Amino acid sequence: MMDSHGVAVRTITYEVPQEAGGPTLKVVANCYTDANSNERGLTLVLAHATGTHKEHWEPMIQHLFKLQGNRDANASSVIRAIWAIDYPNHGDSVLLNENALKEREKSISVSDYAEALVVLVKSEHLEGHRVVLVGHSAGASACMYSTKLFPKDKIPYYAIIVVEPAMIDRAIFEANIKDRQRQIGFVTKAIAAQPSVWESRKAAYDWLVKRSPWKTWDKRIVELYVEHGLRELSDGRAALKCERSEEIKGFTDFENTFQALDQIQAVCKQVPIHIVFGAVNDLVPRYSQESVIDKTKGRYVASIRTIPKAGHMVVQQQPDELANQLFSLLEDVLRDRKLSKL
Repeated sequence: MMDSHGVAVRTITYEVPQEAGGPTLKVVANCYTDANSNERGLTLVLAHATGTHKEHWEPMIQHLFKLQGNRDANASSVIRAIWAIDYPNHGDSVLLNENALKEREKSISVSDYAEALVVLVKSEHLEGHRVVLVGHSAGASACMYSTKLFPKDKIPYYAIIVVEPAMIDRAIFEANIKDRQRQIGFVTKAIAAQPSVWESRKAAYDWLVKRSPWKTWDKRIVELYVEHGLRELSDGRAALKCERSEEIKGFTDFENTFQALDQIQAVCKQVPIHIVFGAVNDLVPRYSQESVIDKTKGRYVASIRTIPKAGHMVVQQQPDELANQLFSLLEDVLRDRKLSKL
């Protein structure tokens, strides 16, 4: 299928193995390419934030391909393909996992999303590709956690880019536990109070664009949220695919988030890790962000970039500027790898 921007979109479904006796989970992923895509470029694998889904990346993806199309005709491709994957309990994936989610004793976690990333990376779909992981918020945690699932000297990533990471050092979390519990409690209470069913998709859109956080989003992404994040009920009403209760669980997945952060110091010498922050400090406190890049803990990152006029939901608020920064970053990744071989 080709979208209105000339980007080809292909959707696949695959299974993610679970613990012995546990129900198998299915994951839905989209692959995006355009006329300038070829094997000389990098393949991006995108992991979304809690409460969103794979299509939230599409405005950024379209702008990335636009930037590639604007390059000199003789320039090598920067991007070969872009994959965006739904969390097992978000987006289209949740529709395939409804029964399995009811049977599971444990909540879907960052580690489950990490497993989903690894299954795709190891599949025939990405065989021979130079893979760059890009994760936003909980998706960033999943990207880092996924490095635990490979031998330390055989991590198959060209680079990892974490956007507004929600990770925090265990000791820093414990030192600020009252503040974190207060903020997480405020966020989860607000989510629980939000409606999950509307009379129609139009009614949902009209409600969302007048309220935070959606009124701060790029309108294209609000439209995608309504188009792909909702499903139609038998009575014609529109309901969220990902129930509020499933979204809330993602905010208390502390242990996996601690382990994800530990992977920065564990692998940063093997895999370049790049950080992108929003300039507006809203949902993630500064002490949390600073713990991600704490050199005294051995967390050496390759670069840090900041997106102006964006907070934690940078993918939703500034997709074009995020694409500008990512494209420049990918050019740097390719250049640095070439230089390292000289």
